[in-house]
Amino acid sequence: MKKAWPPDWKTPNDYPGKSCRSVRRWAWEFLRRNPAYQKAFTELGQLTPKEQIAKTPIGESFRQTRRMFCVWQFYDPAATLTDRELKTLFMPHESCLWFYGPWNEQKDIDWDKELDAIKGLQENHVLILIDLREGINSQIADLRDIVTRLRKYSRIQDNRGPRPNQYQTYLRLLDARAVQPKPFGWGTIAKHIPTKSTDPQTARQNMIKMHKTAVALRDNFQLILKSKL
Repeated sequence: MKKAWPPDWKTPNDYPGKSCRSVRRWAWEFLRRNPAYQKAFTELGQLTPKEQIAKTPIGESFRQTRRMFCVWQFYDPAATLTDRELKTLFMPHESCLWFYGPWNEQKDIDWDKELDAIKGLQENHVLILIDLREGINSQIADLRDIVTRLRKYSRIQDNRGPRPNQYQTYLRLLDARAVQPKPFGWGTIAKHIPTKSTDPQTARQNMIKMHKTAVALRDNFQLILKSKL
């Protein structure tokens, strides 16, 4: 039976439980809620294998966008992926936040050689590999966007770091705020997602802070793949 999408944010059982220890599962849950990924799936998810590797504008767009999200293919955001599908969805990250490299074919990558280059990276360092066979301007534009979002995430992490035991709550907050045609207000959300505070104003402020963290994880889901649950 196919699960409803999006889930009912008021029902915790519609989400992965707090006992879920799969970083890939959590990464997918945040990625599928990313508006940019949803747009990419709509525009590129139905390309044939031949179109994906073709030296055409749409083929280059597919490869660049796939690199940006670090996935080998675009799954429907409404899909509940199996463990096997999750295992082969994400490009390897190891200890690097982002890669730009020769992604046209997975067999092209010598990961032993690539990973040697990142062993000395410090916590706040990011290694970027530029693919000279692809458009440079578009890669630089992507790089600027990536660094901007990572710096924003870093500031949020310093103030209120993402907590794995709160991943379910973060997802519920994202879904609650995305309800159409009108998102639920923070007061309504606080009634269904309780916080430690009994003061309505404090509870509202806590919700807003947690939502900022949820958005940061949604837009930088790769960091979940680096984490240890």
